[in-house]
Amino acid sequence: MERAVVKAKRKELGISCMLNTEVGAVLAVIRRPISESYLSPQETDHCDSSVQQSLKSLRALIFNPQQEWRTIDPSVYLSPFLEVIQSDEIPASATAVALSSILKILKIEIFDEKSPGAKDAMNSIVSGITSCRLEKTDSISEDAVMMRILQVLTGVMKHPASLLRMVQDDLFHHLIHYGASSSPLVLSMISSCILNIYHFLRKFVRLQLEAFFSFVLLKVTAFTGFLQLQEVALEGLINFCRQPAFIVEAYVNYDCDPICRNVFEETGKVLCRHTFPTSGPLTSMQIQAFEGLVILIHNIADNMDREEDEGGEEEDSNSIKPSPVEINEYIPFWIEKPKEDFETWVEHIRVRKAQKRKLAIAANHFNRDEKKGLEYLKYNHLVSDPPDPMALASFFRFTPGLDKTMIGDYLGDPDELHLSVLKSFTHTFEFTGMNLDTALRTFLESFRLPGESQKIERMIEAFSERFYNQQSSEIFASKDTVHILCYSLIMLNTDQHNPQVKKKMTEDEFIRNNRAINAGKDLPREYLSELFQSISTNAFALSTHSGPVEMNPNRWIELMNRTRTTQPLSMCQFDRRIGRDIAEREMRSMEGTLKIAMKMLKNVFLHYLEQIVGSAEFRTFWLGLLRRMDTCMKADLGEYGDNKLQEVVPELLTIMIGTMKEKEILVQKEDDDLWEITYIQIQWIAPSLKDELFPDEDM
Repeated sequence: MERAVVKAKRKELGISCMLNTEVGAVLAVIRRPISESYLSPQETDHCDSSVQQSLKSLRALIFNPQQEWRTIDPSVYLSPFLEVIQSDEIPASATAVALSSILKILKIEIFDEKSPGAKDAMNSIVSGITSCRLEKTDSISEDAVMMRILQVLTGVMKHPASLLRMVQDDLFHHLIHYGASSSPLVLSMISSCILNIYHFLRKFVRLQLEAFFSFVLLKVTAFTGFLQLQEVALEGLINFCRQPAFIVEAYVNYDCDPICRNVFEETGKVLCRHTFPTSGPLTSMQIQAFEGLVILIHNIADNMDREEDEGGEEEDSNSIKPSPVEINEYIPFWIEKPKEDFETWVEHIRVRKAQKRKLAIAANHFNRDEKKGLEYLKYNHLVSDPPDPMALASFFRFTPGLDKTMIGDYLGDPDELHLSVLKSFTHTFEFTGMNLDTALRTFLESFRLPGESQKIERMIEAFSERFYNQQSSEIFASKDTVHILCYSLIMLNTDQHNPQVKKKMTEDEFIRNNRAINAGKDLPREYLSELFQSISTNAFALSTHSGPVEMNPNRWIELMNRTRTTQPLSMCQFDRRIGRDIAEREMRSMEGTLKIAMKMLKNVFLHYLEQIVGSAEFRTFWLGLLRRMDTCMKADLGEYGDNKLQEVVPELLTIMIGTMKEKEILVQKEDDDLWEITYIQIQWIAPSLKDELFPDEDM
C-alpha cells in the first residue's frame, strides 16, 4: 500500500517536473535575442506583460498542486501554451516549442475523459492550434510549425478524451483545408492522419472521407503544376488502395450512392491516366501509378478468389453467371436503406448503382433537351408517373453535370408542378445553424439565377420560407423579412462586384436601405454590418459550372448538416455480386487501359524473367499472374458489350509461354512441376491454346 502511494507521488512529481521544463523551454525561446525585423523592444515588452506573465503564473502553481493532476481542469496548464500559439507577436520557433509541449501533455495523458473540463480543454486545443498565428515567420519555420500542428491533431485524435464530433468537424475541416494548399511534407502527414482515421473511425466520417478524396487527393493528382505534390497525393491514393476493405467499401458507399462522387472509379481513372500519359519518357510517377493500378486489380481479384474459395463448389458455379440489375419499379433514388438484412441490402446497393448510371444518362439528355431528359427519367422508373416533385428536385439537386442555367429556368417556371418541385428543392437543403449569407450562397451555387425578375421572385420566396423555418434565432420577425433582405443582398452583390457600377454602395447606405424591414423595426446594425462585409469581400458564385472546385466554408457547413441524415459508412465484407459489378461493369470504363496494363505486365515479366526465375517464389508468382489473366478472360460484361480482353490475353500468353520455352525455363521434366501447372491453367484460361502451346502433351 505504501509503495503504491510513493509511486503515485512520484508520478505526480514527474508531471510537475515535465510541465516546469516545458514552461522553461518556451520562455527561453521567447527571450532569445532575435532579428529586429521580427520584434521591436516595445513588442518584446508586450510579450513579457501578457504571454510571458501567463507562463510564469503557471510555473508558480506547478509544484504546489492542491490535488492530483488528473483531477485538475486541463485548461489551467494548457491555456498559457495556447496563448503562445495564438499570439501574433511570438516567433515561429516559440510557437513550435509550445506545440511540442501540448503534444507531450496529450501523450502522457495527464488528463482523461473523466477529468473536469476535459471536453472544453480538447475543444480549446483544436480551436487554438487551428487558429495558430504565424505572423513573425519564414517559409521553413512555417512548414516546421505545420508539422507540429498535424502531430498535435493526431495526438488529439488518439487521446482518451477525444471527441468524435470534433474529429468529424474541426479536425477534418482543417486537414482538408491545409491538404489542398500545402507542401509535399505536410500533405504526406495529412494523408497518414486521414488513413489512421479511416482505420479506426471510418464508420462515422463517411462524407468527410469523400470530401478528402474530392478536394485533396483527386484534386491534387489532377493538378499538373507541382510534380512533387502530385506524387505525394498519388501515394496517398495508393495507400488507401492497399487496404483490403477499401475498394469494396469505396464502391458501395460512394460509387453506388447517387448523391456521392464515384471515388473508386475516379481513383482507377487517375491511376490509369498517370500510368499511360500521351508522350514522353518513363517517369517515377508512371511507375508509381502502375504499381497502384496493379494493387487495385489484384485487390479485386484476390477478394473474388477468396469469396469463391469460401463459398464452396456449388456457389462457385453460380458466381460465374451474369446477374444483371433491372429497374422495374419506381424506387426513390435519394433514400438510402440502413444495413439490416444483408441479402436485401446488397440488392438495394446494386439497384442504386444502376439508378446512378441512368441518372447520368438522363442528365446528358436533359442538357440537350429538357423534355427528353424528363421522359427518360419516367421511362426508367427514376420518377413516378405522375411525377413525384421530390424525385425531380433530387435529380436537379444531386445529379452532377446538369446545366445550371436549365435548372434555374425550370425551377422558376410558374407551372404548378414546377412550383412543387421548387418547394421540394429547397427541402433538400439543411440551413440549420447557417447565417443568412452562407445559406443564400449555398442555395445559389446549386443553379444559375434566371434573368427574369418574376422567376427570381419565386425562387427567393421559396428559399426564404425554408431558411426562416429552420432558424432557432428570433432575429427575424417573419419570412418576409428574410425575403426582403435576400433581395437586398443580391442587389448588393451586383453593386459591389459588377465593374460597370462605378459608384459603390457604402455600408451606411446598405444599412439605411434596410431600415424598418423587420415588421416595422430595424435589424441589429451589427448583423447588417456583418452581411455587408461578407458580400462586399466575397461575391456570390453564380457560374454555370457544375461541381465544386474547392471546399469553401459554405460547403463544409452543408456537409456537416448532411451528416445528421446520412447513413454511416457501411463496413461490408466482399460479396460476389458486388464483386462482379466492380470487376465487370467498372472494367468497361477501364478496358482500354487494362489492355495496355496487361501488355505492360507482359513486357515487365519478360524483361526480368531471367532474374526472377531462380527465386523460390517464382512458381507462386507465375501462378498468380495466370490467375489474373483468368480473371480478365472470365469477365462477363453483359449489357456493356463483349470483353475485348478475351482477344488480348491469349495473344499475351502465347508470347510469354513461347519465350519461357525458348529460354528452356518451361521444360517438361520429371522433377519439375512448372510444366504441369502451366498446362492445367491454360486449359482453364484459354483451352483453344492447348494444342498450339502444348502440341505433344498427352495428359
